[in-house]
Order: sequence, then C-alpha cells, then structure tokens
Amino acid sequence: MARMEKAIKDIVDMFLEYANGDGKLSKDELKKMIEKEIQNPELKAKICAVDFDKAMKRMDKNRDGEIDFKEFLNTNFDLPPPDSVTHDCNPAKRKVYF
Repeated sequence: MARMEKAIKDIVDMFLEYANGDGKLSKDELKKMIEKEIQNPELKAKICAVDFDKAMKRMDKNRDGEIDFKEFLNTNFDLPPPDSVTHDCNPAKRKVYF
C-alpha cells in the first residue's frame, strides 16, 4: 500500500475506532483520541485539558455537539505544522489549533 493510502486508511480507522460506531466524536471521545494518539511529548505538552471546549466549538461547524468525519478532516487538514505552534496554557492567551 502506498504511503498516502496508508495515511488515509489510518485516519479513517482511528476516527471510526473512537467514534464508537455512530460516526461522530463526542467531546470525551475526541479527548480520549487526542490523549492516546498524540505521542510527541512536545505537541502533547501544548494541549491542555481546558482546550477541549474550544476545540469542540471550533471543529463542530453544525453545532450539534459532535464532530462528524467531514468536520474532523476539515480541521485536521487546516493545522499549522507542529513546530510552528506556540501555545500558552494561560486561558487568556491560549490559541486552539485543532
């Protein structure tokens, strides 16, 4: 399998695994996926637990309280490169990129 095909398959499989069969991610499912699937310690350190409300708000374009696959893809392909993200866990200064 070509690298791009594998990457697409991995993204789809990961989404479906955490969506628990309903095709959508709740805030808790999104949090669980990010906590488990992001292994880079520097990137992981940049994500604070309090960011999930803002992440959901940004990702959930139709405001149904869940992230469907299209919303998930649109957000993930709009991310800056990990080394360009500056993140401050102070809520007043925080930017959410996912």
